Amino acid sequence: MRRNAYISVSILLAIVVLLIVVAFAQGGDRTRPTLTLSNPPSGTNVTVGNVTVSGEASDDTGVTRLTYRLGANPEQEVKITPGTKIEFGFTINLKPGHNVIILSAYDAAGNRTSSTVTVSYTAAAALPLPGAWPSPTGAPPTLLQAYWINHYVTATDSQVEVKYMQYRPRQFDAGISLIRRAAEQSFAESRLDDPGPYRGWDVLILPGGGTYTGSTGKNLLELYLNRTARVGLVWYGNPDDLPSWMPNQGWTRGVDVKVDGKSYPVFLRTMGAGQQFLGGIERKSGRVYTVLLAEKDSKPSSPPPVPAGLEVPKPNTACPDWVHDQYMVKGFDGKMYRTWHPQIDPVYWCYFGHEHGSDPRMFAAFDKIAPAFGYVSQKANADEPHTGFKLFAYDDNQGHSWLIQFHIGTGGKGRLCTRFHEYNVWVANRQSGELLADLHFMTDTGPALNASATGTPDDPGKANTTRYKPEGCPDNLSIPMNNDQGRRRIPQIDRNGYETWQPSLPSTLGLFGGRGYNTDNPQTRCSTETDAQGNPTCNEVIKTKSDYDWGENRWFIIAEADANKGFGIDASTALATGVFYTDPKGLELRKPIDPDAVHQYIKPGLNIVHITGERWIPYDPWWVQYRAVPSGKVFFSGHNLEDSLRQPN
Repeated sequence: MRRNAYISVSILLAIVVLLIVVAFAQGGDRTRPTLTLSNPPSGTNVTVGNVTVSGEASDDTGVTRLTYRLGANPEQEVKITPGTKIEFGFTINLKPGHNVIILSAYDAAGNRTSSTVTVSYTAAAALPLPGAWPSPTGAPPTLLQAYWINHYVTATDSQVEVKYMQYRPRQFDAGISLIRRAAEQSFAESRLDDPGPYRGWDVLILPGGGTYTGSTGKNLLELYLNRTARVGLVWYGNPDDLPSWMPNQGWTRGVDVKVDGKSYPVFLRTMGAGQQFLGGIERKSGRVYTVLLAEKDSKPSSPPPVPAGLEVPKPNTACPDWVHDQYMVKGFDGKMYRTWHPQIDPVYWCYFGHEHGSDPRMFAAFDKIAPAFGYVSQKANADEPHTGFKLFAYDDNQGHSWLIQFHIGTGGKGRLCTRFHEYNVWVANRQSGELLADLHFMTDTGPALNASATGTPDDPGKANTTRYKPEGCPDNLSIPMNNDQGRRRIPQIDRNGYETWQPSLPSTLGLFGGRGYNTDNPQTRCSTETDAQGNPTCNEVIKTKSDYDWGENRWFIIAEADANKGFGIDASTALATGVFYTDPKGLELRKPIDPDAVHQYIKPGLNIVHITGERWIPYDPWWVQYRAVPSGKVFFSGHNLEDSLRQPN
C-alpha cells in the first residue's frame, strides 16, 4: 500500500510539473509578426511571366524567416537578413492564368503571419521583328532579309548557326561555288555547271552536310523574306524519296540543274513575306539542299538603283563609304551623328566589316529616341571610334523594354588606357510605348585589369586586382577601385576567357545596381610582357588566331539577383526629373545653352528595377535579340555573317 501511495504521489507531482511547464510556455511569445505587402495589389492582371513581390515585415523579437508558396507548390525560402523590421523584394515566376501567392513571415518562436494575393497572367503577344532598314535612296531591299539554321545542341535547346552560309543575290550562274570553305567541312568542292531556267536567281548556300543531314525537324532552316518570293530547292538525293515535309508543303518539281557533272532536281513553291521554315533532310540525302529565290513571277530580282555619280556596290564585298554614310541621325544638339546599321546592307548586300549589336527598332519607344553615336563623347572632348558603339535591346519580362548603348569594342589598343566611355540608357513601357527614361553619360570603367591573372588560395581574386601598367598610361596602377568606378578585365593572348567591362552607374541620374558586360570572343588580347616590377604591361594587343574571335558575341549579367537586388532607376535620387541637362559625366546640372550640356529625361516618380539571375545572351546575328537563359544553358556560336567582320570591330 505504501509503495502504491509513493507511486500516486510521484504521478501527481509529474502532472503538476507538466502543468507548470505548459502554463509557462503559454505565457511566452505568442505575438505574430506583422506583414505588409506593397506590391502587387491583389487582383493584378499582368502580361509578363513574373511579378515582383515587395513589402515589409516586423516583430518585436525579430523576423527570422520569410517564405512564399505559389498555389499548392511547396513553400520556398526568401533570402533575408533577420531583424525586428525587414524590407523585401523578390521576383516570382507565374504560370498562365490565375496565380495565388501566399507569403509568410516567422519569428524565432515559430509564430507565423501570412498574406495572400492573386495575380492573373496572360502572355502579351511578341512584338514583331522589324523589316529591312529603309534605304534613304528608296531602293527596295533584297528578297531575303535574314537566315539561320536552328542547331539543336540538346534535345530541347537550340542555337542559331550561320557558319558556312552565304546569300548571293542575282548570282546563280555557271561556275558559282555551292560549298563554302569545303575543306573545313570535310566536303568536296562543288560548282554549278548549268543553272537551267534559274540563271540570275538569288542563291543561299548552306553547310554541306554533317549532322544536318540527319535532322528530322520541320524547322532546320529559318528564313525571313522581305516580300513574296518563288523559292526553289536543289535536291541532292533521290527525287522520289523526299523528306516528309516537302510533299506536305506543296513543293512541285521543276527543271533540273547540273552540278559537278550531274543533274539534280529543283523543287519549287511560292512563299509569303516574313518568317518561313524549311525542314530537315531526314537522312534522305548526304548533302543539304541549296536554296534559290526569285520574284513571285519567277523572274530574277533587278539590281537596286544607285545615285548618279556614286560607286556601284557589289554584293558580298565591302561597301563603298557612301553606303555607310547613309546611316545618320540628328542629336539633341541638332548635329548629325552616325547611328546603328546591320552587319550587311539590306539593299546592296555589301559588307560593313563591323557590327553594332541590337537593332534599336526592337525598342518599344524607338520612334521617340535617336541612338546617336558620339553625342556625349564629343561634348566630353573624347574621340571614340565608331566601330566600338554597341547596342543591347531586350524585354526584361517585367513589363519594360530596354535599350543600352555602350562603347565597348575589343578590336584595338585604345581600350587599355581609355577610362571613360559613352553609355546611354533608354527604358519604355513595353505595352504602351511610353518613354520612361532617356539617359546619356560618360561612364567611369575604372582601371584595366589582367583577366588572365591566376588566383591562389590566399588571393583567389587576382583577376580582379592585378592591374596592367601600359607605357601609354602607367597611372592605371593608381586608379581607385571603389563603388564609384567600374572595371575592364582584358585577357592575355596565351589564355582563353572572355573580356568583362563593368560600368559605373551614377545615382545622380537615378541609376542603381550593377551590370557586367562580357565579350565571349574578344577580337584582340594583351601580350604577356611584364616590367621589372612584375607588372603586366600589355605592350601590344594581338588578334587571336581563332576563327570564332571577332568580338560580336557580347552578353551581360545583373549582379546580386540572389540578394533580391538588380539594376534600375529611382527618380528620387536623381538631380532632377522630366527633361534636364547635366555635364557629360551626369554628375552636375547644366543649363541647356552650356557647351557641354547633355540632355536627360526621367519620368517623375519612376522607380523600376530589373532583377534577374540569368545570363542575357545574343540570340541571333541579324536583330541581335537578347534573351535570358540559365547559366547552364549558355551555348554560343559565331555571329560573323558571311565572314564579313574585320578588325577593328
